[in-house]
Amino acid sequence: MVVSFATSGVIVFAIAVLWLGHQAITRIESLARWQIPPAVVGGIVFSALLTLVSAFSELEFHFDLSARESLLLVFFASVGLSAKLSDVFRGGPLLLKLALATIALLFLQNLLAVLLASQFDLEPIYGLMAGSISLAGGHGTAISWGEYFTEQGFSGTADLGLAYATMGLIAGGLVGGPLGQFLIRFARNSTANDETIERLPTHSPLAIEMTTSGVINAVLFFAICTGLGGVLNELMSARGLLLPGFVTAMLVGVAIANYARSRRYQVSFGIISVIGDVCLNLFLAMSLMTMDLMGLWAQIGQLAVMMTGQIILVVGIAVLVVFPLAGKNYDAAVCSAGFAGIGLGATPVGVANMHSITARYGPSTRAFIVIPLIGAGLLDLANASVIQLWLLWLGH
Repeated sequence: MVVSFATSGVIVFAIAVLWLGHQAITRIESLARWQIPPAVVGGIVFSALLTLVSAFSELEFHFDLSARESLLLVFFASVGLSAKLSDVFRGGPLLLKLALATIALLFLQNLLAVLLASQFDLEPIYGLMAGSISLAGGHGTAISWGEYFTEQGFSGTADLGLAYATMGLIAGGLVGGPLGQFLIRFARNSTANDETIERLPTHSPLAIEMTTSGVINAVLFFAICTGLGGVLNELMSARGLLLPGFVTAMLVGVAIANYARSRRYQVSFGIISVIGDVCLNLFLAMSLMTMDLMGLWAQIGQLAVMMTGQIILVVGIAVLVVFPLAGKNYDAAVCSAGFAGIGLGATPVGVANMHSITARYGPSTRAFIVIPLIGAGLLDLANASVIQLWLLWLGH
């Protein structure tokens, strides 16, 4: 028997998952201490419950996830609308450094995946599915390339890609918070010079006045960003430049927000940020609560080896490369947590990691400009090029 849930029902479940995650974090000290995002905690628990119900009954569950794309568009539009060009320029050198670190990570992810695949006597293509295609690329990239490889005669690559993308989503959410927490302690106790190590900010949550006019204003800006972003995306696609829709929505948001600031228009940036956070959390909750844990269990041995290697690689680069490059300060710790998230579980996970840290310790403007720009813009472009290079090297 198939039990289907429409979009409205899925949103209700996603909110329940977030509530469950918050309750667990409130009651379990270790979850709060390690800054695990509520969506990750609630999503894993919910998907585990669904798996148990499906295993011991004849019920199958189907969720309409069509709202996820819109939620992602709104979130990245909020990132763009919250960005100041002065902050982008201020993060210029850091943006370049972390961009190079990201490109290096993509190459190393695929190298490690192909080498580990050879230990399981698997074709290199199956190894690539455990690399940047599924991890840095996420579910969308994994599905696209998996179906392509299936058409080329490599059966099961689509399901394998989804399995790695799902495990990456979990790993990115679980690893990023603890990593950021560790690096914050390291920065606080460091004896490096004062120019390198900045004082940790003291976080005082700001009260945001939610008014009807302010919310309508925010909704209008979101509609403009997503609408014009779609038009820009079509124009760029017609010229051979393929970008995800959320990238163009963010770019339009940057342009509109800075024009509004220059003309001194009244824009409710606080409300925009709150709505963006809500959309991000709903997106992650929907993704994690619908995981196919039975499918993951069938390949648990291979998944465990591959993911352990990838986690060590990403954490190593975040600690030994990203943290020093970013300045070994609070911003650097937040950047490292975000980098681990985008390296293992795609951009939304990286941003969620940073949110979980800044919610406790205070804002990090540089991190929230640089990491989304890398994750939403450079990552997809660089990943597409890196994948093509690997296919050429492998003779495909």
